[in-house]
Amino acid sequence: MAGGKKRQNIRTSGLSRSTGKPAKTQKENKDRHEPPAFFMKAEVFCSNYMNRIFAASLLLTLLFSILLFDIRFSLAGDDSAYVVRAYDFIHHFIFPGFQGPLYPVVLGPVVAVFGIRAVPLKALSMIFILGFLWLFYMAYGKRVPALLLVILLALLPVNSFLLYYASQTFSEAFFMLLQGLVFWVFFTRFIDSPGAKPLKILLRDHVLLALCILSMGLTRSIGYSAVIAVAVYFILKREWKNLLVSLLSLALVFFLFEGLKQIIWGNAGMHLSGQFRDIMARDYYNPALGNEDITGFLKRLLANFNFYLSISFLTFLGIRDYASASEVYPVLTLLTMGLIAGSAIFAFRKNNYVLFTCIYTFIFLFIIFLIAHNTWRQSRLVIPYFPLMLLLVFSFFYDLFSLRGWSRFQVLLPVSALVLLALSLNTTLREAGKAREVRDRFSGLTPDWVNYCKASEWASANLDAKDKVACWKPSISFIFGKGKSFFGISRMAESPVDQLISSWPDKQRRYYLISASSLRKKPVSLELQALFRRGLVGYGITRDEEYFKLNFYVLAFPEDYREKAVGEFRDYFISITDDIDSLKSWVRDSRSKVFMIYPDTLLGLLARSNVTHVLTDNIRTYTTEKNENRTNLVERYMNCIEIKYPGIRTKIYQEGTDSEEPALIYKLNYRNN
Repeated sequence: MAGGKKRQNIRTSGLSRSTGKPAKTQKENKDRHEPPAFFMKAEVFCSNYMNRIFAASLLLTLLFSILLFDIRFSLAGDDSAYVVRAYDFIHHFIFPGFQGPLYPVVLGPVVAVFGIRAVPLKALSMIFILGFLWLFYMAYGKRVPALLLVILLALLPVNSFLLYYASQTFSEAFFMLLQGLVFWVFFTRFIDSPGAKPLKILLRDHVLLALCILSMGLTRSIGYSAVIAVAVYFILKREWKNLLVSLLSLALVFFLFEGLKQIIWGNAGMHLSGQFRDIMARDYYNPALGNEDITGFLKRLLANFNFYLSISFLTFLGIRDYASASEVYPVLTLLTMGLIAGSAIFAFRKNNYVLFTCIYTFIFLFIIFLIAHNTWRQSRLVIPYFPLMLLLVFSFFYDLFSLRGWSRFQVLLPVSALVLLALSLNTTLREAGKAREVRDRFSGLTPDWVNYCKASEWASANLDAKDKVACWKPSISFIFGKGKSFFGISRMAESPVDQLISSWPDKQRRYYLISASSLRKKPVSLELQALFRRGLVGYGITRDEEYFKLNFYVLAFPEDYREKAVGEFRDYFISITDDIDSLKSWVRDSRSKVFMIYPDTLLGLLARSNVTHVLTDNIRTYTTEKNENRTNLVERYMNCIEIKYPGIRTKIYQEGTDSEEPALIYKLNYRNN
């Protein structure tokens, strides 16, 4: 009861603890607010039972996490990739330098003890979610109105979108745990005691915060954005000493880590390497299209704001149906941003904890929406910030209904929370029912994926350990292949056509161009076919989203039979030219961007990577639809090589019949070509 009275005194004194400023007088409060009758009663009640409410919330989180628990590895690929890097770290001591190294290191001991097993690895994520909820409570307890905290503690434990990550090996659950730690440290070490501190304590607090932020950044690179949030807060509060020491502490901790990594692993490279290039690319899956310009980034930013705020956030709340919500509504985006901004305006003079939450949330969302390619559209990019956004939305209405003339609407706050609770609970119970139907690792998979996964198992059981298989999803093949190493083919190694144009006048190698249409269905001699393959350099391709079109071939012949080869083509009335203007006309007149694919480059990549076999995928573009639309990247990759090098592969295994979306394994025959 004493704790409840203390909280009541804090609330009625104008949240003086949160601002660090003298409480407003009774007259000043009367001028700005009416006595929040309902909120006051709710504050007292919730404060008195807060520990019990939190315990119930924790138990609900555990219960629904178990009900929603998925015993299968997902087919997204990224989650399996963390397990691959954890395996390599434990068994080969390879530094996991991509996608955030800390999380695979944390998974390492579980892999060492239990091997590549889904349940133990996913149980760790459940622990992280529970830890996040505990830190969330520790950070915001007694620092925001008790009613707000109770609403959050009621909504989060029954949210299936959040609890999905309690049974996955994605890094979201671990990242949220670290995020909660950052908030708790920042609140207790800096906002609770904003005054002057002895130098020893000041340095201790800043180094602790820097270690937490470094851990976030080493888990997901976006975590380093917390530095900006901390800096903005200190600037707004004119805490210049804290600003300087925080930046110096983070720089010190970061470079000490990099130095230690260099000593242990040598030139392992920063885990940020390559990510900046991917961010700058106009098309993540086709770097040959060049880098994005300012206009492109602005379009990307706007599209992401619309998608994640008008679709993802509202589906998290249960307001929109996640299975059918596809249309963006800018008005909903503006409304969501307006609520967050309004919460910041209220919090600026009233509650520094909510103010920092606003700063942090907006900075992270802005950076994510700026760098995330529109083709990704993965709601998991924003799920770590969903609890914060939810807090800010309810905080806005709490402050609004505390104003003079608005107090009559206070009861709408818990009523709206109950509505959202019912919506979330309905979705969660439905998803829990689906989770109970899962019996083994293949449950719920379509035949294309079943065949792919079983073919990966076959490769592990029947090929030598030294054999390396190239495939589309190497991390998924690794999981089903019980730890066998696979080589990933994720792109076609496309090159800008400008490079070919610049090298065309080279007299040492004379290029010729043949229109693809001039070769279609035209009978030619075996000799001409051989000449074509010997001279083939590359293909001129245009691409519209996932559809490719072959426009022309580029050939080059040695001088000793160049004249004979060109003469043979012309004898068959095949138009062949060395005029660079013909190539330029393709580039100029094409409606889509033209780029080059070189078969020797594709084959060379496989040879340098010691690839001995290839697993071709037959995966549906749309999971629920069995039609001709396939994500058959590896097959297209091999076809580009096979045009020049027929017989480069020999089929040795097929999983599934021809009518069942089969997966095929080929052996590569380098010596025959």
